Amino acid sequence: MKNLLKKVPGVAVVWRSPTVQAVQKRLVRRYGPRFRTLKHRKTLRFMVTGSKGKTTTTVMLARIMAESGFRVGYCTTDGVVIDGEVAHVGDSAGHEGARRILSSSLVDCAVLETARGDLGQRGLYISSCHAAALLNIGWDHVGTGGIESREAMLAHKKQVTDASRGRIVLNAEDALVAPLTAFYGVGRCTLFALDPQAVDAHVGSGGQAVTLTAEKPARIVHRGPVGQHEIISLAEIPCCVDGAVRFNVANALAAIALALAAGVDYDDIRAGLRNFEAWSEALGGERFHVVEGYPFRLVVDRASSPSSIEGFVSALPALQQLGRVHVMMTATGNRPDWFFGEMARIVADAGVDSFVLYDSEILRRKRAAGEVPELLAAGLRAAEVDEARITVARNPGVAVERMVERACPGDLLCFLGAVQGAGLLELVTAELRNKGFGREGGR
Repeated sequence: MKNLLKKVPGVAVVWRSPTVQAVQKRLVRRYGPRFRTLKHRKTLRFMVTGSKGKTTTTVMLARIMAESGFRVGYCTTDGVVIDGEVAHVGDSAGHEGARRILSSSLVDCAVLETARGDLGQRGLYISSCHAAALLNIGWDHVGTGGIESREAMLAHKKQVTDASRGRIVLNAEDALVAPLTAFYGVGRCTLFALDPQAVDAHVGSGGQAVTLTAEKPARIVHRGPVGQHEIISLAEIPCCVDGAVRFNVANALAAIALALAAGVDYDDIRAGLRNFEAWSEALGGERFHVVEGYPFRLVVDRASSPSSIEGFVSALPALQQLGRVHVMMTATGNRPDWFFGEMARIVADAGVDSFVLYDSEILRRKRAAGEVPELLAAGLRAAEVDEARITVARNPGVAVERMVERACPGDLLCFLGAVQGAGLLELVTAELRNKGFGREGGR
């Protein structure tokens, strides 16, 4: 009976066969609520780190685990959610977020985003976890907190995967991350990759991988010593936009690899990813949304760094309609000056017709008011963007107004960054209502 009730709060975590999982789901759905207030003897723990994609991967995995019957607590740079309820809003990707979750009697599965800052200031907050993922190593925070190279950043973030007592999930297409397979051993590592050829050698050596099929339409598959198993088509995952949003495809691959490490079955993985977009609204849902129903298409995303802007630019061709492209953007302030020029360089050649650069109080971080948009404007000018295409706004509200003013049917309006209060998506939709735009048509 202990095995059958593994997911009920108060019952120890054990690994289960697929047959037992199916029986267990029915029992938990019927009897689970009566165990809700019992204290856990053990909580399944996942940790996610990297330079980009941490939050989305964390929430994707949380959704999958919830679909599988767990009562999930997860923490990200957006906040803490416990069993579907927001427990805290604000950066919680470290000690405080983990403390809230692991001390809750409602949680039997913890999914913990682990960011660079808190890890550097206070060290690792738990001694071990059941599985961990290192998604990538970029340049975003190099030059801050005493970390002066990507290699140093790798050593810093590797503390997270070192804490895993089980499976380790690594990016096969990251030149710094992939070689860690030799350090941890092929048998412990699951690799993920957009290019299926990137995992061929690993699978050939007896390892496991989550990747895409070579043939189109692309499907996500689980490959290993016992063969290949199809999991889900990219067309079934809303946030991947038929595979056009490649960074979300990579996030989904990593989340699947972690879920498989816990023995989650393919049906629950499929259900979790199909329902991910709506479920991820708990903390504002600003992580890449495509909004239809207006005379123009809206994209709202948290992108505010070179790597995230690079991912956004890669998705633009598939998102663009017949009209023009307008981008509203800002950047995180506590970064070296080269950071802003690099962001501008990446987006300058992306076919954008106009830029609105704004100052966000939540991202300013010790920079003077107005300094961040001026640095971005200087970077665009250095990239030979015509001055007439650049507008600097003193705050997000004014920036959204400027964007809506220039919108025409068929345009693509991209709102990037983060704001204080209700959120960027809410700010945009409120301004559209003020200007007479409805979701089902024009003015």
